[in-house]
Amino acid sequence: MNPTLLGWCRQGDVSSKFIPQFYFDYLRGGPPEPLLGVARHNQMDLRGLGALFGKINALLAEETNSDEDMHGLDLFGLSKFLHRRGDKGRAQVACAQAVDLGLPEEFHSRAQCHLALMAKRKGEHQRAAELWNDIVRFESRTDASDAIHACEQLAIYYEQRVKDYERALEFAQRARKLLRARANHASVFARGGFARRQDLSAKRIKRLERRLTKRVGGLLDLPDASATSAD
Repeated sequence: MNPTLLGWCRQGDVSSKFIPQFYFDYLRGGPPEPLLGVARHNQMDLRGLGALFGKINALLAEETNSDEDMHGLDLFGLSKFLHRRGDKGRAQVACAQAVDLGLPEEFHSRAQCHLALMAKRKGEHQRAAELWNDIVRFESRTDASDAIHACEQLAIYYEQRVKDYERALEFAQRARKLLRARANHASVFARGGFARRQDLSAKRIKRLERRLTKRVGGLLDLPDASATSAD
């Protein structure tokens, strides 16, 4: 939350990294004047907590939130809190407002992923697919984990909902490629998770390839229309 939106600013504040040194200097016989800045710093902390508590309570008490005095990140944080609290409808509205207001690149795709998942859980599968497609379309400036998740979800959507196995295979292969690239730079502890996701991706690709082969084979085995009509 931007402090200026809470009605005050921390001007002339002491940096927290200097506070322990001021205190130990005083204990060793140093001047007490620097401790006045420490007291003012603590006072600002308490004022900030009080103002933040009041602002959050006001936001949670409203059924709809005006975005006039809000930043995108504030609304995105509010959306996640509302979602954890079980208020899914307001969470979706707040998240959509956050995207509309604008978010830093590292948060934009994350917010879109949240919106897509909320839409999917509500049964709005086409809307969810549109959001995941947006994430994939701007993959170069999207967080890698969000791009992988979007590709995996699109592979599921096109296989199970649309029955477009070619598109599903395209996104499954894309997800596997991104997973391999990410796994190469992952920590030792994270590699197990990437390995499991790569196994799932490989199984999905094999299944889709079998379905496409079966579909093509079925088309080739269709009886000739002219011969049928002649009989």
